[in-house]
Amino acid sequence: MYTTPNIVGIVNITRDSFSDGGEFIAPAAAIQHAQRLAKDGAQYLELGPASSNPDAAAVPAKQQIERLAPVLSQLSSEGFPVSVDATDPLVLEFAIESEVAMLNDIRGFPDPTLQTRLADCQCSLVVVHSL
Repeated sequence: MYTTPNIVGIVNITRDSFSDGGEFIAPAAAIQHAQRLAKDGAQYLELGPASSNPDAAAVPAKQQIERLAPVLSQLSSEGFPVSVDATDPLVLEFAIESEVAMLNDIRGFPDPTLQTRLADCQCSLVVVHSL
């Protein structure tokens, strides 16, 4: 059985993104970019509050959540399916509580304390394997 692929629009809400270098760190800029991506055909809007570049500076969970909260709230209120790209368990928990449509963890959700919560949540999971 074949299904139609979904288009995911990426909104990096971080200063050290390799692709946009902080262009969307301000909530208004991130929201406007996400709306434009949806208008151009993105079916999911994925918010990334910290860079996954191995050389990037660590961003505390609290700061990641502060970056996500206004953007996630606005996009969700407009009915957009939102995905969150994160690895920190506190950020992932915040995203689950915010009822996002999808979670993406480039580490493959290794934290055992979250696994029951992930199994019970209603969002889709993007499980990435990396060495």
